[in-house]
Amino acid sequence: MKGSQQGQLGNLNRYNQSRIINCLWDAKKATRHYLSHETGLSIPTISHALISLTKEHLVQVETEKTTGKRGGRPAEWFYFSGSENFAIGIDLEKEISFCLLADLEGNIKERISWKTPSRPTPHALITDVLKHIRRMEEKVPSGAYLRGIGIALPGLVSRYTGKVIYSHTFEWHNIEFVNAIRKEIEYPVFIDNEANLLSLGELYFGSGKNYQNFICVDIRYGIGSGVVYQHKLLDIPGELGQSCFVVGGDSELSSRFQKLEESASDHALLTKAKEWIKKSPESTMLSRYPQPLSLQHFIEALQLGDGVAVNIFKKAMDDLGKGLAFLVNMFHPEAFIFHGPITENNPLFYTEIRNVIERYSLSPFFTSFDLKPSTFNQLGGAFGGVSMILQELLALNPDLV
Repeated sequence: MKGSQQGQLGNLNRYNQSRIINCLWDAKKATRHYLSHETGLSIPTISHALISLTKEHLVQVETEKTTGKRGGRPAEWFYFSGSENFAIGIDLEKEISFCLLADLEGNIKERISWKTPSRPTPHALITDVLKHIRRMEEKVPSGAYLRGIGIALPGLVSRYTGKVIYSHTFEWHNIEFVNAIRKEIEYPVFIDNEANLLSLGELYFGSGKNYQNFICVDIRYGIGSGVVYQHKLLDIPGELGQSCFVVGGDSELSSRFQKLEESASDHALLTKAKEWIKKSPESTMLSRYPQPLSLQHFIEALQLGDGVAVNIFKKAMDDLGKGLAFLVNMFHPEAFIFHGPITENNPLFYTEIRNVIERYSLSPFFTSFDLKPSTFNQLGGAFGGVSMILQELLALNPDLV
């Protein structure tokens, strides 16, 4: 057979295997006949693909102990062997970074957090990442397979080249991040924007499984967004916090542009609170907390009804809600899933956001609309890194199998 024909046949086999393994991921357990019905592939094609997937330790088989009513061979059930395949997920953030080892059913084996260096150089962060990857490698159970490492990082990131094009959080431009890590370890390494990976984590392991279309919004030092449409993550780096709007002024000359993250991010809330404390400390309980003020103390004052904290918060939510209303009109999501400290255990956040979105979005798109907190809280980005490896494995990326 000619080389080109062999290549085409190999691609077709890989494509068929990918369809089967994705079907098993959705169904959890299935027979050959079910797989044939769902994929449209013949039983012999299914059987041939299952042999390959079993050899690659991606699929396992379970045989019933008894035969059917009409006799014959006991039924065989096939399932994706997520419990023996592992991934390392890493979330690099402004203050605290996370690393976890989990199997591809979403069960955490080990987790680590560490204080991110202040204004870190790429070398410093790469050194930290390599140290924690090596610690996690030692925790992989005997007989299991470590398939790869997925890294979430804030900013414009190329998942294809592994380059950090721009990160406002770390003040980086055009950094060859992944290649530096790949030189030191033997496992495949992938990277993507943190909001994209938060969305991927919700899609595979969280509440995103319940929606065809949803948007994950990450509110921390900046504001990012990841869009899932028709159960697939769109390849767009949603830097929502970099979107601009006009503020202030009674005339065109006195107006100016402001970035959304300058108004509605964690950093923005604290900046405005500190400005108020400096200007009028006697007017707010915020001045009674240890300085510099922490976000946790701001949230506590907000929940206690402090007037200054409430006013700062409501203005931020008005700006954020307008940005989200724009996304509603563009993508018509069934839900927003929010990640970040200001969104956790904070009913006021969801009340304010819903009111603003409803006011500024086209009403037909707001019907039966869900607003939900992240499934994973602080571990959302790291879970997203694990999910990135799962996604590549279900696509049978040759780097992983």
